[in-house]
Amino acid sequence: MKIKQTTLASLACVALMATAGAAPVVLNFTGATAFRAAANNTFKSVLTGCTYAYVTTSDFAGSNRSIFKGTYDGTEYIIRCSWSGSTAGVAAIENGTPVQLLDVSTPTSADPGTLITTPTYVTDVAMWSFSDVAKGLSTVPNAVLGGGPVGVIPFAFAAGESAPAGVTNMTDQLHNLTWSDGTAPASLYSGNPADAGFTLFATGRNSGSGTRATQLAETQYGVFKVIQQYLSSISGDQTGSLTGSPSLAPDPAPGTGINGNGGYSSNSNVRDRLNRTSNSAYLGGQYAFVGLLTISDWNAATATEGAKPMTYNGVAYTEDNVKNGKYSMWGYQQLYTKNLPTSPTDPAKKFDTLLRSSTGIDANMGSAGIKLGDMAVERLNKADGAPILPL
Repeated sequence: MKIKQTTLASLACVALMATAGAAPVVLNFTGATAFRAAANNTFKSVLTGCTYAYVTTSDFAGSNRSIFKGTYDGTEYIIRCSWSGSTAGVAAIENGTPVQLLDVSTPTSADPGTLITTPTYVTDVAMWSFSDVAKGLSTVPNAVLGGGPVGVIPFAFAAGESAPAGVTNMTDQLHNLTWSDGTAPASLYSGNPADAGFTLFATGRNSGSGTRATQLAETQYGVFKVIQQYLSSISGDQTGSLTGSPSLAPDPAPGTGINGNGGYSSNSNVRDRLNRTSNSAYLGGQYAFVGLLTISDWNAATATEGAKPMTYNGVAYTEDNVKNGKYSMWGYQQLYTKNLPTSPTDPAKKFDTLLRSSTGIDANMGSAGIKLGDMAVERLNKADGAPILPL
């Protein structure tokens, strides 16, 4: 009996040593910048003993490059994130295109984490991509991917700080006019003839963005149609005045000749334009940008930074209005996978299951989205821009 007990103890010791010496499991994520705060907070929450680092000039949750180290269910994980946009992320995992990630040797620490000012980047393939839209609205609509919806993500329009007081509502007709021409007189928005000399410039995300795809699907403009958007030469935080004059966004790909069809790679860039006063040297200061933001950016931009909140088709954004079907500028947040192992004991599969459980994304979504279980309505066939029906 003593020999048996000694043998069992020895085997247990060997098993513990093997576990302790095992290399960490490295998992790579890409996709939606609109959902990065929820994703980053989820990874920090679900890993035991989590330490993390991020690259940003503002806050951890909004970082486009981050790394997390910790354990789950006895396995040591390193989670790396490269947030570049929904449709860009879907294409990356489908085509096996490497994305930019922090090196695994990046130093990390417990809360509040480590801000990396001189990052060391590597490129590697991601297995997961968050997306604000279904794969059918991406550049790879026939992609063979696993996964599906993990929440609802709402968006809202805002007008620039300089916009006339009457610019308070976005309609599908106003949107389609403004984004097809790139500009519109503010009088069409306000109904006030005195605003006819004030110009609103359309701005927004690039073609790799799920925010843009949701916007063009919901307004029925057409996700793959050419639009006209403007950029401006400003930098820094959300203060001060716009500098330079608005200029058409560059082509999404050099040589395509689609002038103006480009846009920004992040919602924070759009937010930055909406929170500036007009440059008086251009159009006498009689202009402002108008665009769509994620709710986290929209809340900050309109609450304290000067942007003007807009209703959509006459309905104000609230969580309740999304849940009951009154407010329709929203889409499903998808979590897609490529080449995910099928064995439930595989570390990658276990982590995927954790994310989709009640203690994963659901518990850490915060203001970035709405739980599927809290919705009283759904989209027909869960398609982007489709009619909203009661559950």
